[in-house]
Amino acid sequence: MPVVQPPSIYEVGVIEDLSTRLGNLEYRHRQLVKKVIQVSDAKVAAGVSIREIGPRGFAIEGQVQVMASQMVRATDRFGQVGAQVEQGQQTATQRDEVIAGLTLQVQAVVQQRDTQIQ
Repeated sequence: MPVVQPPSIYEVGVIEDLSTRLGNLEYRHRQLVKKVIQVSDAKVAAGVSIREIGPRGFAIEGQVQVMASQMVRATDRFGQVGAQVEQGQQTATQRDEVIAGLTLQVQAVVQQRDTQIQ
């Protein structure tokens, strides 16, 4: 049967050094696992954001198309209103001219009557 000898001081130092290094490695491993989890969570969050952005972009694009269509209709309507306003101005000008002409005729008749009365 082999004889068990107590470890030498050199071997004890080596064992303590290895134990310390193993503890450090375990600590670093835990820190690395935490960072991997954080990065993974961040990637998942970014992926979710990107997946949410797509439909929102399509929704905004649809809204832009609706607004563009409304702008075209508004521009057409503005053109129609402008034409009606111009036509109304021409009609008002014609009426003013008729009124001015009739006023001159009334003044002439009044003068003529006044002349006959005297």
